[in-house]
Amino acid sequence: DAKGLLISAIRDPDPVIFFEPKRIYRAFREEVPEDEYTVPIGTCRVVKEGDEITMISWGASVVQCMNAIEQSGRSIELIDLRTISPIDMDTIEASVNKTGRCVIVHEAL
Repeated sequence: DAKGLLISAIRDPDPVIFFEPKRIYRAFREEVPEDEYTVPIGTCRVVKEGDEITMISWGASVVQCMNAIEQSGRSIELIDLRTISPIDMDTIEASVNKTGRCVIVHEAL
């Protein structure tokens, strides 16, 4: 997502602040498509489907959440916000309506 979000940020006519946490540089590896693509600003990504609780996170915490979910053995829906503002309330509301519970995980300093 980082490549697509960065391209979207560069093309956006409005000011954009792009946070790039150093902690995720070597935390995991994913294939990055060579072709140019964008990820629309203001859209969440449901990383993992679940029905017991909605877990919302962003940045480096998403990887930690995924690891915790795998270890828990529970049916937890994980949402990667990807952007803080604008925020994709439609995706969040649909998930929380489905699970009935929500927890927000962030990097505390």
